[in-house]
Amino acid sequence: MQVTLDPGESKELSFIFVPDRAGVYHVRLNGLSGSFEALEFPADFVFNNLIINPQMVEVGNDVQISCLVSNEGGEAGSTEAILEVAK
Repeated sequence: MQVTLDPGESKELSFIFVPDRAGVYHVRLNGLSGSFEALEFPADFVFNNLIINPQMVEVGNDVQISCLVSNEGGEAGSTEAILEVAK
């Protein structure tokens, strides 16, 4: 980046870098140095709010079972919802 300044003038420079994978990155800029760490936040699925309706049913009738699933991670993903019903 070319910088032109008048005598006594200062200017803040800003650069944008987007890391493409996790790890520690080392930065050097005209004799200055530093580092930062890029982390991955994979999909993290949380299941809650189980609803069973109705909770009392005549044999042979339907029961609806539902819940809320949320991805609280940092990336899109998929997971398998496994329903188990036992007597």
